[in-house]
Amino acid sequence: MADPLDLRRAKRIVIVSRSNGLSGASIGAIAVTLSIVARDLPSILASLGICAAASLELAGSFRAARHEPDAARFLVASQAVSLLSVLALLIRCTIVLNAAMLLASMPVRWRESILIIYSAPGEAEAAVRVGMRFTYGLLAVVAAIFEIGMATFYASSRGLFLRLAAAEMNRP
Repeated sequence: MADPLDLRRAKRIVIVSRSNGLSGASIGAIAVTLSIVARDLPSILASLGICAAASLELAGSFRAARHEPDAARFLVASQAVSLLSVLALLIRCTIVLNAAMLLASMPVRWRESILIIYSAPGEAEAAVRVGMRFTYGLLAVVAAIFEIGMATFYASSRGLFLRLAAAEMNRP
């Protein structure tokens, strides 16, 4: 008979991985659609990577629900693929950053404030570029912390699924 605490922890892992996988699939689908509309092949590929990570996470979730021993491997792999895809997308955004277009699309008050502070030619675009690179860098750090944390959470469940699989095999 399986330990009730192990069963509860497995159920929590299934709920977390299923909701994370579904939200990743939704975000990935939106990103793929926007990338296709923009005809941006590198972004399409990175967005498809996010969808692949979500698929791996959902597959791991279904394996976890059946207490299969390899569930943790799928869940950890999904986090690695997700992190690489998000980082690729952020790097792509940093490379194609058009500060002049971004500045022009800002609300009038923001743009006027920036142009008052940075009055020399090209200075406002440089400031916007630095701000956006800082933002993308911060997003990369947050994504890395989240994905590594989730991978660690899932990796720690490997023994749990081995115990549950063994308990089910020994059940009369």
